Amino acid sequence: KGALPVIVFMSVALLVILLNKTRLGMKMRAVADNPDLAASSGINVENIQMTSAFLSAGVTGIGGAIFSITLLFNPTTAFSLLLPSFAVIVLGTIGSVPGAIVASLIVGLVRAASSPILVGVGYPLERSGYSAMGGVMPYIFLIAILIILPKGIGDAWENWKIDRTRRKAKQKGKNPEKNRLKKS
Repeated sequence: KGALPVIVFMSVALLVILLNKTRLGMKMRAVADNPDLAASSGINVENIQMTSAFLSAGVTGIGGAIFSITLLFNPTTAFSLLLPSFAVIVLGTIGSVPGAIVASLIVGLVRAASSPILVGVGYPLERSGYSAMGGVMPYIFLIAILIILPKGIGDAWENWKIDRTRRKAKQKGKNPEKNRLKKS
């Protein structure tokens, strides 16, 4: 089971590299943002959508295979995954891959760390029922984050990237102007 986290992180890393560093990823993002504009730019929208569907099916298949190796499946398994996945989607902002990655890590970390902490808090108080609140902690954390960042982590990440790009462009624009003024 030690190879499973490696497979998961490699799959996510390859997906991020595909979406951000390749021509196919650029076309996929263009089609996702505005299919009509992408089509007018010469991108075959149907092929890109078909490729995206096959890619998502492959990633889903890898996730299902890893899930089947790590957990026993029973009829209530889907319901136990529904609320954490909802928390990841809301926290990570729909459509943001980096936001979803960060949100899934946060939700997983909060779920894993909250049970031992709550048991430790409840033991001196002779209240063992605090450990049952471990499943609720990601949602309390979700509410706290959404109070600070109402549109989620992915939106904050995108806005930060836009602001950083504007600052870099502004600095590049100022330096040549100063150099021209010094020369004249």
